[in-house]
Order: sequence, then structure tokens, then C-alpha cells
Amino acid sequence: MAFNDNMRSVQAICFGLIALVVGLCDSSCFAQNPTYTVLTTSTEAAPGVIVMAPVQSANQIYLCAFDEDAELVFNSHSPVRGFIFEPWGDDEFVFYNYSIRKWVTVDHNLTPTDTLGLSMIPETDYHDVHRFEDGSYLFVVNDYVSMDLTSYGGVEDAEVIQPLLIHMDVDENILREWHGLEHIPVTASDNLSYQLVDYLHWNAFDIDAQGGLLMSFRNISTVARLNPTDWSIDWKLGAYENNFQIDDPDWGSFLKQHDVNDIGGNRILLFDNNITSGNQPGYSRVVEYELDTIAMTATRVWSYSHPSEIYSPAQGSVERLENGNTLIAWGNANAGQGEGTLVTEINNQGEIVWEIQLGEYFTVYRARKIPLSEIEGCRDINAMNYDNGVLVDDGSCYFGVDEDGDGMLDSEGDCDDTDASIYLGAPEIPNDGVDQNCDGSDFIFIPDCNNAEALNFNPAATVDDGSCLFLIVLRVDMFTHGGAASLVTELGVVPGENVSFGVYKFEIQASEGEFVYQYMDDNSVQELSERSIFVNNPMSLDVVCFNSLESCPGCTNPEFTEFNPYSVSDGLMCQTDAFMGCTYHDALNFDLTANLDDGTCLFAEVCDDNCPGDFNLDGTIGTDDLLIFLMEWGTICF
Repeated sequence: MAFNDNMRSVQAICFGLIALVVGLCDSSCFAQNPTYTVLTTSTEAAPGVIVMAPVQSANQIYLCAFDEDAELVFNSHSPVRGFIFEPWGDDEFVFYNYSIRKWVTVDHNLTPTDTLGLSMIPETDYHDVHRFEDGSYLFVVNDYVSMDLTSYGGVEDAEVIQPLLIHMDVDENILREWHGLEHIPVTASDNLSYQLVDYLHWNAFDIDAQGGLLMSFRNISTVARLNPTDWSIDWKLGAYENNFQIDDPDWGSFLKQHDVNDIGGNRILLFDNNITSGNQPGYSRVVEYELDTIAMTATRVWSYSHPSEIYSPAQGSVERLENGNTLIAWGNANAGQGEGTLVTEINNQGEIVWEIQLGEYFTVYRARKIPLSEIEGCRDINAMNYDNGVLVDDGSCYFGVDEDGDGMLDSEGDCDDTDASIYLGAPEIPNDGVDQNCDGSDFIFIPDCNNAEALNFNPAATVDDGSCLFLIVLRVDMFTHGGAASLVTELGVVPGENVSFGVYKFEIQASEGEFVYQYMDDNSVQELSERSIFVNNPMSLDVVCFNSLESCPGCTNPEFTEFNPYSVSDGLMCQTDAFMGCTYHDALNFDLTANLDDGTCLFAEVCDDNCPGDFNLDGTIGTDDLLIFLMEWGTICF
């Protein structure tokens, strides 16, 4: 390894100054909570809490957790410590400590429990870290390599930042390492003119379904897969030595990406910052590709850009959640305009179901959603359900006692052992703000229709009051009986709508319970027997024959004029052959043999002299002519 002592000295001085400033400033210098605005919340948000570390400056970093209602359930002002804030194993969390340039794990009191890679001399990169089940972990250190880049337009003593990927066990033994320059040459970068050359700028990794390692290199807009056996490069996707045919309409590919994720099914998901080259839209997105590593194709199957066409020059993250939603942190979007970035959750239809905007100049590198139980629980060490990994006490501690004498131990479900009227299964008093039966909330009594299939469904209702109304569709066949039909109910007589072939339809709003009705013909003759159905959901009944529970017998052959598509077959009722043609006597092509009109009639052209009422000159005087007349009614002629 090649390290640069001067560079480390400068960094040490800088970090020392930061620490000095922080040490001279007491807590009154800093806001204790990050400012934010709730833009959207919804019951469609995935369960859990969103953890992140919003950054406004080195002194204004916060470790935060927001619940589904966008309430800040945990917050710690954490100068120079943060960037990423995530669980680490069962009982710890991890974040990056800028003052020592190392990853640090902490307990539920945010007390450091370990410094990852402490034995490594070079600085640890702050972009990503990964813990395996055995406690070993992956991280990257930055190795400064002196190189003569004059032949590439650079300087003679350039310092090239080489990412060194390290797999280390809990005893700080290096299990495997990967050197960037051994696999990707410095010439992969298109700009080598600076004194300090960050030619790859590694910023994320993920383990894929086969154990391979996906590496994101921002400065060459490329994702590379490392083989799980020897960490050699299997393939590259993106701008540098791309191995795939990329199908990504209107975008071409991704640019300056962050946070690559393997989501299964040969698909990857990443945050595309899209620092535009002039060929893509000038805003950021998240994008999902399906990879075929046999045919070597990468096909965009989904992407999302914010309705406000947010552009994030740097940072950003994306996570596919268990319910299919997608969580997005928009990096440093809006910071250039003096505003704060957004964190957004969308459903699989692309609709925003949860969103906040941080205060001015705040950025969020990464956001992740985790179970609430990893943040909240019992923190009392004397409790039977003590959890030494949670950050917030939620009042759920129990101790195996019955302090209020109600006959139930707090460990058996008594959620308030100071009040004998409160225990598991106790009578609940609605709307008093007290959870007497310990089911998690006070019962709010809102009587109304709570059936989601009802026409008058009220989602806020907690008690069904029997007022639900359901759409009932009934049909009766009057083809053989002749005439029209009406529906007779206890609410009155409802005329039917003639659908076709003598069938009449009725749409009724009926309440839950027994619904009694009869059909009646146009001579006011009702059916011989009442009909009855039980209503508890929307219903659409089959066509029945008048005075029968079955379909009418009839002709089911469309080649006869007696054809009735709603009937059951009775060949004896097919009497008259159907002859299609024009049946209008005044038509030029009137067919005397036709008994069913097929719409082919032709009429002679007419003028105002012989048919003055035919305003549209179609050969007949009809409704269209009347509409034309009424449109001109009242016109003043000069």
C-alpha cells in the first residue's frame, strides 16, 4: 500500500480544528431537532420507521427516526457523527465519525462499543459499510497512490485515490482485500488533470443473490460485479467498458449513480443522479433494470422521477420495501437554492404515500426503513422485557407484579398497573381517551356504515349502525310475456330500463337484510309469487323470466327473428327465418324480403326545396335536424 503522510497531516489538522470548534461551543449553539415539514402521510406507507442522518453542516448532524405519521420518534444531535445511521446486528447501531474518519458502533445510549478497522492506518471511506451474520464486515479505505500522469494531461506527482475493499473479522484480521488499480486502470477516468485524482469515487456496495458483490463507482458512472470466489470483475454496467446492451429509452443509461441494490429476480435498483451530459433529462430518478447475464442485456423495467423533477447533484438513496413501496432520499437536492432535501415513499403505482422536506440546506445521504421494535421498547434494566438494543422507552416495561390489585399481573397484559379499572379484557369506555381493555388504543365510537363494499361506506366508522346501502342489479325477461316491466318493493314501484330483447334492468340501493320484491307488467299485473334475497354485499342477479325463477324458454338461434340471447334453448320457438337488409320503404335499396334491418339503407340526396326540414341533408327529418333548428333559434338576421 502507498500512503501519503502529508495528506494525512493536513486532514488531522482539519479534524482537530473541527473538534476544537465543537468543543468551544456549548449545546445552546445548536438546534436540538432538525427542522422539517410534513408534506404527505398515508395508511399506504409501509410499516416501520425511517432512519437517517440529516446533515446541515459538520456541527449540525442528527441521528433520526420518523414513524409512519412522520413523527420524530427518535432524535440525537450528533456533531461530526452520522452520514449513515443504521442498525448493526441485534443491539447496536452504526454511524460514521468524521473526527476520527472511522465507522463506530454504539449501544442504546449511543455509547461507542467498537471502532471498525481501527488498526487500519489510512482513512476509512464514509460511503458504506456492511455487516455479515458472523460479525465480520466490509468497508473501504482510501489509499493515496503517487503517480506520474503527465502522459494523460495530468501532473507529475498526482495523488490517485485507490479504493481498497476490506473484509475484516471481529478481531481485525483481514480476510480478503481488493485493490481498485489492479482491476480498473486510472485511465478509466476522463479527467486526470488535478493534483488529487479520485478516479473511481466508490460510493456503495451490495451483496447479490448469488453472493457476488455489486460495486458502484460514481466518477465512471459504472456498476461492477465482483465474483464471490476471488473478487475478480465478472461484468461492468454503465459508461466504462460496458458489457451490456442497455435498453433505457430517453435516458440511455445512468450517470453519477448512488446506492445500488440487488432486489432479486436478476434485478438491480439504484439512484440515478443524472448529472446530465445534454442527452438525458436534467433531473434525477430511481431506476430498476432487469439483467440477463447470458444475452448480456440490461432492460429498464421501472423508473420514477419526482413530480417536481428534483435534481440531486450528489448523494441519494433508494430502497424497495417489503410491501412493494419504494423509499427515496433525494440527496442534496434543493441545497443550492437554500432549501432542504426531501425523503419520499411511493407505492407501486408511483403515488406519494409519505413525504417530508427537511429544513434549509439539509441533505440526506441515505434513508432506510426498519421495524419500530428496533427503535422503541423497554429500557428499564429491571423489567422482565428489558431490551438493551432500543433507543426509546415506549412504556411497555413489565415486572411480574399486580400493584393495583385487579388480579392481573402487568406481565399478563395489564397495561396500567396503577389503575384497577384497566387490564386486559376490561370493559372499554368509548371516547374517554383511556385504553381500559389494553388493546393498544381507546375505542372511538363512530356509528355509521363500515362495510367497504357499500355505496355509503365511511372509512372512519368504528361501529356498523345498519345504514349500509348496496347496489342491487335485477333483470327480468318480458320477451314472451310482452310489454314493459316494473319492480314492486315496499318502497314503491320502480320502472325498468329496457336493455334489449325485451329484458328490463333495475338498479336498486338496498339496505342490509331481506329484500322482498315482485315484477309487474305494463298492465299492472304482478307476478304470482314474491321474490326474496338476503343483501349483505353488492349483487347482480342473472336474467329471469317473468313469473319464473329460471330463464325464459326461447329461440337461441340468431338466424331467426325470434332470437332471444337471454333465453334457454327451445327449438320450437324458432319460427321465422331472419333475412337481413334495408327495411325502410323510402330508401333507395329497400329490400322487400328483409325482416331485420342491418343499417345499410341508402337515401337519395335532397335539397331544401323538396324537404325543407332536413337541415343536415341526410334524407330524413329527425332529432339532429331539431337540434340544428334550436341552436339557430333567436338569431337576429340582417
